[in-house]
Amino acid sequence: MPTSTLHHPLKRPFNLRALACALALISLPALAEVNVLHPASSVQPGAPLTLTLLIDNPTQANLAVAIPPQIQATVSNADFPNLAPFTLTRVGNSGDNVSLKPGEFRRVAYSTALPTTLRGAVRVQVIGFDTAPVLIAIDQGDKATLKAKVEAEKAAQADAANTKATDNLVQYGAAAPTTATAAVAAAQVATPGGLDTDTAALLRSTESRLTGYEPMYFAVGKNGDWNAKFQISFKYRLMLPADPASRSFLDNIYFAYSQRSFWNLSEKSHPFDDSSYMPSLFYYVPDTGIQSSWYRRLGLEAGLRHESNGKGDPGSRSFNSVYVEPILHFGDPTKNEWVVAPKLYWYPIDSDNPDMRNYRGYVDLNVSYGNANGWQFATTLRKGTKSDYGSAEFQATYPVARIWRGLGGYLFADYFTGYGEDLEGYNAHTNQVRVGYSITRWAW
Repeated sequence: MPTSTLHHPLKRPFNLRALACALALISLPALAEVNVLHPASSVQPGAPLTLTLLIDNPTQANLAVAIPPQIQATVSNADFPNLAPFTLTRVGNSGDNVSLKPGEFRRVAYSTALPTTLRGAVRVQVIGFDTAPVLIAIDQGDKATLKAKVEAEKAAQADAANTKATDNLVQYGAAAPTTATAAVAAAQVATPGGLDTDTAALLRSTESRLTGYEPMYFAVGKNGDWNAKFQISFKYRLMLPADPASRSFLDNIYFAYSQRSFWNLSEKSHPFDDSSYMPSLFYYVPDTGIQSSWYRRLGLEAGLRHESNGKGDPGSRSFNSVYVEPILHFGDPTKNEWVVAPKLYWYPIDSDNPDMRNYRGYVDLNVSYGNANGWQFATTLRKGTKSDYGSAEFQATYPVARIWRGLGGYLFADYFTGYGEDLEGYNAHTNQVRVGYSITRWAW
């Protein structure tokens, strides 16, 4: 539950209503602590959105506080980045002024109806408070269900308005939400594919269509010559569904692009020895909804992938694959979680290098272990169709912010042994250790 300061500058273009609301907030005494409680994790379009201020008296004396009749907030997401601020009006029978004894606090609710055009996950930022924004999901179900939910929300809001003012006055510490509680509540936002909301905030953002895919990194090593290996990788969700929890096929189609390059740092011209270009089109849900006692969550990815070095004959290297990848999660992601993701694929007969299966086989066994705030260890194992061929790659990452506060990314170490690290030499055996920096890491 973040504590606000009362003199944060407005972040939106000037308008009189925003100024009036900001001035009203300044009427709260400097000694009062003001916090913004997280609203419900999901609302329906047109239903009331309610934000609650928690005004606290941490002093040893009685404190008179003027309660503003209105506050303003901004709401935005990837599809609606620049909506004008909207006004929330105070609800219930809280008066314009309240006197707080030492150690008491007052909950004051403000409400408004969100625009009916909003959908997906949205960010709500209260103007005039130096607090983190909160995330909510605009849940658009079928029209009949939506109408019933909206009416239920309105009825609940009307009941709340009749609550006596004394019900909001509580001894300090008796029922006050803690910072940790608010942080968990802020993480609870509905996500694609039915992923439970607590886990979603830790693993994957739903605020944008464009997100990371495979790890993105830059690493340097020496094996005869100094060389670097780097990869960029992202995915784009083609359809933004009305229901963020939808598992339907069209609602969860992604386009992804990855590029892995090998850079010779020893030669004078520093040429790129090889690059692989890997577009793909696939269906993905982080949670299929299939339950079992022996895993915590089952995700699924299935689609088409092309990999090529971008060269013409005779140096052309390329192949196509059709794949399916179940993604099994074990353990607690806030502590240490195992992820096991066997990627099974088939090569169409039109690939340029039909012997690729001899070195790569038909399965990538991806395994990772770790947590969001510490070490992650990941490996990819392959076994070719011939007995002596295959490969193993091991990666270790650690958040830089644990060493240098405020700096993003991860310390990165990579070891590869076997065949096919680069596409040009898919039939050559290599051993290589590299260290560097990673922007993202595996996050199934």
